[in-house]
Amino acid sequence: MEHLPEEFQDATREEQTQIAQLGIQCWTILKKEVVKIKDLDYTKLSEKLKEEGRKEGKREGEKEVNKLLKEKEYAFDDLQAQFKSLEKKLQRLDTEKQKELEELEKKLKKESERERDATAREAIIAERSNFQQQFQQQIKDYEVRIAQLSANQDWKLAWSENQKMVTKLEEQLANLTKIRTSYEIGQEGEEETESMLYKIPEWDCERVSKEKDRADFRMTSKDKKSFILDSKKYTSVVPKKERDKLMSNVDDDATVSGGILVSLDSKITTKENCELETTPGKKIVCYLNLVGMTNEAKIAYIGSTLKFLHQYVASKDEREKNEMLERMMEGTSRIGELKKETENMRNKAKELYESLKINVGKIQSIMDYILNKSVQEEVAAPAISPSGRKRKESKPST
Repeated sequence: MEHLPEEFQDATREEQTQIAQLGIQCWTILKKEVVKIKDLDYTKLSEKLKEEGRKEGKREGEKEVNKLLKEKEYAFDDLQAQFKSLEKKLQRLDTEKQKELEELEKKLKKESERERDATAREAIIAERSNFQQQFQQQIKDYEVRIAQLSANQDWKLAWSENQKMVTKLEEQLANLTKIRTSYEIGQEGEEETESMLYKIPEWDCERVSKEKDRADFRMTSKDKKSFILDSKKYTSVVPKKERDKLMSNVDDDATVSGGILVSLDSKITTKENCELETTPGKKIVCYLNLVGMTNEAKIAYIGSTLKFLHQYVASKDEREKNEMLERMMEGTSRIGELKKETENMRNKAKELYESLKINVGKIQSIMDYILNKSVQEEVAAPAISPSGRKRKESKPST
């Protein structure tokens, strides 16, 4: 027992028995494996190693393939992200180019409108020139005709014909002076409006009609709140394109808080007097119809509108804004009633004037009849000399 390890010697008898049994089992297993190895020849061992090598190679190959697949998936995800980024960039560029095209179309449209206005002005100037030439020729023809009447007829007939010709020439001259271009009418309207705007207290007026896309006037308050004002002097209804132009000018100018479209001689299409509208940029625009008002009333009306828009823009309380709108509508209604009453009074005055004109014409006709009859009787009565004898009438020289 002395040749056995100390650990075995120190163990109890039961432990020594278990250790011995375990050793015998391991020894038996080892002998069996040795027998198996002895039974294997070199060829079988080589094939077994190859098979294990193939399995190991297959496992390594699968790992490599999986690794490559993951790398490709990562690369594909990266390409997809780049594609989406490029797609967003293309959409943004497309939007920007679309806006540029729309701006270019607007500019081209405005340029074409200016060209049409210039062509219309040239046509009107040419028409005026032709009319003046015809007018001068008619004057010459009338002068020749008057000379002929003076030479061949008595002075009364010549004077009557001359008066008719003078009246006709005066009518033609009046018609000639009425032929004006839209540009001249627009300038006249701007000057009329400008003279009124300078009389509005507490507001600075600047005429900006020469600047592109800036309306006609710029009104600035003491606290530097600015509103643009467009003045129109149309003989017919102010068209929708003028409203759209004002709204575009208001939105394009970041320094203004709103705008006013003033019509001096006609209504504004589809809009009531003092009607309010919001631009696409959420700014306020007001439409004023000043037809039939005196200059003092027009000045007060524009000044009150500017004050209202200033208060409306400065307010941040929606309830206060609604109350202001209600007061504005009530004031507009009262002004409309006052205008109707004024128009009724004007119509009555016009009827009275027309009645007087009719009576004056009747009186003049009676007087002409009396004068003509007196002249005819004087011509028909025989001429008596102081001696009581009839004077011989001298024959008119030929």
